[in-house]
This record gives sequence, structure tokens and C-alpha cells, in this order.
Amino acid sequence: MGLPEFEEPGAASSNVSAWDRKIPETVLDLYLNSLRNYPAWRRICPSYVHADIQETIELAYNNTLVRMGRSEYVFTFTERTTSLDELGEDVTTGQLEVRHHADLVFRVGASYSPTNEQRAQWTPRTVELFVDGDWVEELSRLWLRLREHERRQMQLEKQERDQHTNELFEIRRKLGANPSRSAPKPESRPIQENPVKSQDTIKNSRRPWWRGWGSKNQAS
Repeated sequence: MGLPEFEEPGAASSNVSAWDRKIPETVLDLYLNSLRNYPAWRRICPSYVHADIQETIELAYNNTLVRMGRSEYVFTFTERTTSLDELGEDVTTGQLEVRHHADLVFRVGASYSPTNEQRAQWTPRTVELFVDGDWVEELSRLWLRLREHERRQMQLEKQERDQHTNELFEIRRKLGANPSRSAPKPESRPIQENPVKSQDTIKNSRRPWWRGWGSKNQAS
């Protein structure tokens, strides 16, 4: 398959079409914020994995194989940091490549900027290669489905957390309304019906009756 490069004739119109259809933003977000996390999500939070994704394999760091239906994709994201002496700072850039059935169909360059949430925010800057095809519609629809699925899952988890919090609050409220249940009563000693006996009386009370009877007769 011939791969049109960015500077070749006809490539400019293809890249303009890619920007107009928001393919750089869609594909970059699809991989960085969803698909590259799927191998880990399947282990720790499988509810976030959409049913359309049949298999995800982490081939290497930021290199992921995705199978869905009859399609197979390989996403590869690389980062590079360049020191700019004139500015006295480092600039981090990234590049995402997408292969569809082993054919390289998309390559986009991105810039990095930190956010207040201490997460990497990647913004597409240049479309270096774009081969139009069925994969464009497939990944665009997939991006919409995954975003909706993750949004619903987050709402469900929030509802479960809120319900759990409300149940704990209700339990504490009921315990607080009934002091006998919320705190144990102080331990109280039983009331003694008889006065305290002397040690001699206690010792004599423990002796068998026949021993006391015998000693009394001997004394008499």
C-alpha cells in the first residue's frame, strides 16, 4: 500500500480532511486516555472495559495491540524531551502511530503540557501521515462508545459511594439517638444483701459441718 507523506502532492488535502474531522484529537485521546489502559483495567477494574474490545495486549511500554470485531490495531506512542538552551527549559513532544492490519495509516505529533491534576495533557500539533479508510469511522465511533461507557461507569460508582455513605450516616444517626446502643453502660458492682463477713467467719463457713460439730463436742 502506498503511504502518502505530509509533503507529497495530495497529502495536504488529506491532512486538512483529518483536522476537519477531528481525527487527531479523537485518536490521540482514544489511545492515551482509554485503550492503553485496557490491559491494566482488565485486571483491576474490568467494569470499565467496553464489550466491543475483545483483546488488548501490551506489547511494550506505550505499545498496545487491540482487537475488535474483524479489525486489529497496533498503537505506538513515543516521547522525546529536548533541551532548549536559549529558553533554559526542556520541551517534551510525542508521536502516535496507528497501524491497521499491519499497515501504517496514521501518525500525529503532539506537544505536552502539565495540568493542575498532575496529569500529562497531550495536544495534537502536526499530522505527519494520514491514510483515509474504514478505520477512521471505526475508531471515531469507538471513541464515542468508550467515552459514554466510562462516563456511565463513573456515575454508577459515584452512586454506590453515595449510597454507602448514606447508609453509614443512617447507622450512626440511629446509634446516636439511642445512647444505650451507642455506648456501653458503666460496669456496676452487684448490691450485697448481707454485710461483709470477717475472715474467721468466712473460714468457718467453708469448714464441713461435721468438723465443727466434732470440735464443739470435744470442747464440752
